[in-house]
This record gives sequence, C-alpha cells and structure tokens, in this order.
Amino acid sequence: RIEGCNEEEPALIDAIIRARLSAGTNDMNASRAFMGILKKFGRCKPGSGIGIVHWEAVRLAPLEDLYEAIKTGGMGNVKSRSLKAIIDMVHEGNVVRQKKGEIPSHAKGIDLLSLEYMRSFSKDEAFEKFVTFPGVGPKTAACVISICMQHNSFAVDTHVYRICAWLGWVPPGTDRDGAYAHLETKIPDQLKFDLHYLMIRHGRACGRCKGNASSSSKDWDDADCPLEGLVKRKGGKGRK
Repeated sequence: RIEGCNEEEPALIDAIIRARLSAGTNDMNASRAFMGILKKFGRCKPGSGIGIVHWEAVRLAPLEDLYEAIKTGGMGNVKSRSLKAIIDMVHEGNVVRQKKGEIPSHAKGIDLLSLEYMRSFSKDEAFEKFVTFPGVGPKTAACVISICMQHNSFAVDTHVYRICAWLGWVPPGTDRDGAYAHLETKIPDQLKFDLHYLMIRHGRACGRCKGNASSSSKDWDDADCPLEGLVKRKGGKGRK
C-alpha cells in the first residue's frame, strides 16, 4: 500500500502524487493533504486511468490554491511547487506523445494527464521516468513501481534503511539512495515486497528498533525483538 493511498491499484498519476505527499510525514497527514486536493479541485470517475482527482483543474489553478489545499499535511510550500511541476511535466509529455500519434488528436484537458501508458514499461524504464519528477526519489519511485505496477522493487524508507544498516546489509556510510541501489541488486526478487513491508512494520512497532528507541525506556524492556543478536544498533539515546 502506498502511504496516504486507500486504493490497491490507483491510477499512476494518483499514486505518484500521493507518494510525493507522503514524503517527510505520516499516513494521516498525507491522506489529509490528498483529501484537501479532492475537496478543492473535484473528483473524476475512478478506473478511467486519469485518476480520481480532476488534475486538469489543479494544473490550471494558481499555485496558491494548491498550497491552501495541502497545507494541513505539512511542507505545503515545497510540495505544492513539486506537485505543480509534476503535473505540468505529465501534461507536456502527453502533448508530445499526441503529436507523435500515440494519443488521439481530439484528446485534451484531463485526458492529457494520464500516466497509464507507463504500465508497459520495464521496471528500469519506469524508475528512470519517475525520478525525473521533482521531489520523487528512489524510495518514492520504487514504492509506486512495486505496489502499483507489480514489479519487484525494494523500496528503502527510513525504517528499512535503519534496520538494513544495523544488519550490516549495506556498506558503512551508505546513504539511503545508495542503500536502495545496493539492496535492489542483492535481495531476491521474490522477497522484495514482503521484506519491505515486514521491515516497515517492525521498524514502527518494535520497542528496540523504532527510530526513537531508548534502552532506558519501558518499551525497550518489554520488547521481544526477533532481530536481537543480529542487529548492531547505532545512534540515538541509549542505543548500543
């Protein structure tokens, strides 16, 4: 499931926007921001490939209107600009495709804001395309590719990164993007999605592996961590 996304297989334009909204915040804030866009700009019919939001209305609206719609989700100034830029890039790309005859000549407006043609892309092609969008990094791209496009890709969020580093699965000093590049080649395809999901659940819930875990806390003492003895925890108050 994409953070902030309630549909199992949303239109790709919805998925990339929702994933962008989830950056640096929690599911609740991401959902609040997306619902703000829906309320402000209106809804399209689900299942059409153009998304459930009237993205053409977003594209034509002033930046300030988009900011007002998403500001309760946090980082409104940064995210409104990147979302506007993403939508503009999708539109411009589809105008080019239309000139090449890949889209009917009569298509206009909302019909030029679909990314569904990318479902025929390979994993690598989709990744290279998604990371050209402002604010979309390897983690966001990998999430959409894995969850919405059914490709095997190992998204590395903050929890996955922390646990993999403690397990010694990535070279010391490797940043999160580097960890993705490393782990994508090392983890068997059939394990990538389930392992990603399990590490997120564990990283959020384990009293010893949470981001703010402390050896002086009750959660630490109560935790029955299945990774105990396998991880070398570093950083944070009280960690070994």
